[in-house]
Amino acid sequence: MTHTPSHHGFYTHEAMAAESPRDYYMVLFPPVLIVFFFGLFALPVGLGLAWLATANVARLFVATAVGYFLTYEWLHFAYHQPPDGFIGRRWLVRRLRAHHTLHHDVERMQKWNFNITFPICDALFGTTHRGED
Repeated sequence: MTHTPSHHGFYTHEAMAAESPRDYYMVLFPPVLIVFFFGLFALPVGLGLAWLATANVARLFVATAVGYFLTYEWLHFAYHQPPDGFIGRRWLVRRLRAHHTLHHDVERMQKWNFNITFPICDALFGTTHRGED
């Protein structure tokens, strides 16, 4: 899939904000990925969990997968909004955007700040970079 290289080429650590609604195609995943994620991942795993465990375990898994996907998309979209706009001024968005911006630095993107939705995972795996060189 070319989304990640295209996205990181379009948005750099020096230019993170979308300039027009046309730029959103570089932020949000394409619709075909939604079909893949739900149809080829969440649904089959959910059906397997319903068979191995219970229907409630399956529902919880699917709800968690959907929630994570939507949280990722909404937060990632927020990070690429203008920092002085209504969304960009929110405390949580500012903090998480700073984490994500370091990941867009070409010198750091292959090693640091991978998890933009829940950066605690970067802390656990030792991949958090705070901006000092």
